[in-house]
Amino acid sequence: MFLKLRGVCMRAIRLSAFAVLIAALLLGVGEASVYAGAGADFDQADPVAVVHRHETGAGAKAAVAFAMRQIETAQATIDSSRGHTVDATAQVQLGKAIIQWQSKVSAVIAAFPQADPASSPVSNAVLLRIGGVATPKATISPQYDYQDLFLADSALKTPEDAVAAAVQAWTAEQIRVAALESAVSYTEYVWTSGWQAQIDACQGAVDLTAHYGVRTIAEHDDCGGSSFPTAPGTIVRITGVDAGVYRVVGVAAYLNGHTATTADLPRGYDLLFQTCVNGYSSMSFTALTRVGS
Repeated sequence: MFLKLRGVCMRAIRLSAFAVLIAALLLGVGEASVYAGAGADFDQADPVAVVHRHETGAGAKAAVAFAMRQIETAQATIDSSRGHTVDATAQVQLGKAIIQWQSKVSAVIAAFPQADPASSPVSNAVLLRIGGVATPKATISPQYDYQDLFLADSALKTPEDAVAAAVQAWTAEQIRVAALESAVSYTEYVWTSGWQAQIDACQGAVDLTAHYGVRTIAEHDDCGGSSFPTAPGTIVRITGVDAGVYRVVGVAAYLNGHTATTADLPRGYDLLFQTCVNGYSSMSFTALTRVGS
């Protein structure tokens, strides 16, 4: 006996439990349990629609669950990275990607409950798998396009990796800064900017940049300037006006205050420290490279 259905001739209206299991396997459904209680469904008037309902329903649920796991992982990446990056650029980009995939998931969730399984078009592949012959209109509607959700892991990987790289860079910087802090062996206080009167006040170093046109601090040798390190590689901390951590490059020049001009000042360094070595006729300029804040 045969049942005529939409141009499809199907043998045996009732499918055995074994046949149902085979159908589940052929349809590629990950869990055969989806079909465990479906035997009775095949007794209904439209077995093709029943198969399609189970295939799309199970597939969509699996796709949604998969995408949501990727989204949750990506969100956890953002949450765990807060306060551990130099800026939020990478987190913002990952956040945008998460919103896009949340929208995709929402669209699939919204589409399936509203669909009418009995009238849903059936794909050629589904019909062929169950022994049918497709009609010209047998195509999957765009509302069932949930397969893209399985691409969520690869799509979110790049922005997730960017956040991970930002965290790694921040962590490396913290280690570097900590190492610098432990390496600081001298601290110099720059109490103000000015000129000779401020230097003579002997309250610390003075920033002379406005007069020299080159970033320079100066201190009389008998006010503490003679103690400033000149050995290359020494790590010093400057506080006050030019605050930061610096590495000593070495003495870049000795200049005679009676004959030298600002044109003779060493250039190309982050900061110069000036002090007298042998009175005004011999002043040293120690070059510094900024290595930390």
